[in-house]
Amino acid sequence: MWRAIYFLVLAALAAVVTGVQLDRQAYGDPQAASLVPGPFRGVAQQRLLEASAAQDQAPAMLSQARDLVGKRPLPARHLLLFAQAAEREGERDLAIAAIEVAAARGWREPGPQLAVAQAGLLSGNYPASAQRLAALVATGAATEETDLLLAAIMAEQGGREALADLLTGEGAWKRYFIQRLAAVGGDGDLAETIAMARDRGAVLDCAQVRSVAERFLAEGRQDLADITWRGDCARQELAGA
Repeated sequence: MWRAIYFLVLAALAAVVTGVQLDRQAYGDPQAASLVPGPFRGVAQQRLLEASAAQDQAPAMLSQARDLVGKRPLPARHLLLFAQAAEREGERDLAIAAIEVAAARGWREPGPQLAVAQAGLLSGNYPASAQRLAALVATGAATEETDLLLAAIMAEQGGREALADLLTGEGAWKRYFIQRLAAVGGDGDLAETIAMARDRGAVLDCAQVRSVAERFLAEGRQDLADITWRGDCARQELAGA
């Protein structure tokens, strides 16, 4: 009898190991996901949901996403898939809540950050959008998408004010931030953003502001150069002034 129990335990352990290994295999081989038994699906469930998200019609995606988050709630990617599923089902509030949690957990992942930045832009929550865009600039992720959102937020008065407030803070993200704004924003919007930031007490990198002001001078926009090149930076002389 004990021998039979022993072999039953070995068989059960073998089944568990096989299920876990198949699930891990789904990391590099998405086609293996469908072979993983339901109780062992973690990575496999994520891969199946990603495949469903790529389809126009994906039945039962929300229930599958809820199951995945229930099993493994920590990864931001799982929450983002849940948000996509909720959006498809018309559960907008549920989707937004999931995106916000995903962004808080996975700030280095561009997907949640872009989603929150875009949602903030659409809803008029410009400070939240500006913060997410600063994080994306700092990590260097999703450059093209980030630049599109930066251009959109700079085109709004409230967006420029949010960026100016953001520039009053400190952090490594400021190192190239004005350069990024200069690459995507209109001249007038850029000059106004820099001027508002100074008026709010921001300490700006003169090297970055110099390149902007000298570009304005080269374009014959003395007015924009004047409102940009102020404060401590104005102690230095601009080329072409």
